[in-house]
Amino acid sequence: MLGKLLKHEFKATARLFIPIFIMVTAISVAVRFLVDILYDINNGGTQAGEIFSMIIAFIFGAALVIGMICLILSGPAVSLYRFYKNVYTDEGYLTNTLPVKPVSILASKLITGIVWTIVSGAIVVLCFLILASSSKIILFFADDNIYESAYYNALFDFILDNIWFIISFMIFGLISVTMSISSVYVSVSIGNLANRHKVLISIAVYFFLTIVLGMAIGIILVIAGTNFFDTTNLFEDTETFKLSGEYTVMIWVYSIVLFIISLIELFVTHLIMKHKLNLA
Repeated sequence: MLGKLLKHEFKATARLFIPIFIMVTAISVAVRFLVDILYDINNGGTQAGEIFSMIIAFIFGAALVIGMICLILSGPAVSLYRFYKNVYTDEGYLTNTLPVKPVSILASKLITGIVWTIVSGAIVVLCFLILASSSKIILFFADDNIYESAYYNALFDFILDNIWFIISFMIFGLISVTMSISSVYVSVSIGNLANRHKVLISIAVYFFLTIVLGMAIGIILVIAGTNFFDTTNLFEDTETFKLSGEYTVMIWVYSIVLFIISLIELFVTHLIMKHKLNLA
């Protein structure tokens, strides 16, 4: 039954995400070729032409940045909307009469939100790769001597030398997304225990959890990190800029803490959905 729920969720949310993906990708392609054109104008034109080209580049660049920000935030936002609407509004009467367990409903919402967030991140990376395919991106805003192929060689070497740290950081990002969605779910669930002002209470609960958990994690990191940063060098090798392995360990410890918090929040959400559902 979980498979059917996931199929329905993806079909319902794809109507929103796919147009956004196409729009942002199209803007990045337009910016990529526009910069090439404007660079030629800027390089051999009049001062007025240079100013005009800079303004056009800024407008399209700002539109792309705004689109990327909306794209990154859309995954958790749509997941929140679908969860609240399908479980705790009038649609909840229909949702909760389905022959499925609350854990399946919760899992379908969570998995869908995580997947779309990952795909959104991949689209953002794709947009950056499209922009990076033009050597004139840097040349347009800087002097010719700044752009050198050695820069890309150094970047490639840095990625290879720190591949495990990068993979660990990507896993950390995935767990962070899970926690952000689970925090929203538990806040909405707790807020709906009230008979009035459910949305306001849900928002208050979310900010309370965010502040308390943020302070608690921050205090732990400060206490644990004081000695860590005093005794650990940032790089094992300053020539290749390979990060110290202790930083990878720290990322994993932080990821485990966030994962445990996510499990607790999802467990509380499931209990409320199963035993304390309030649609009044």
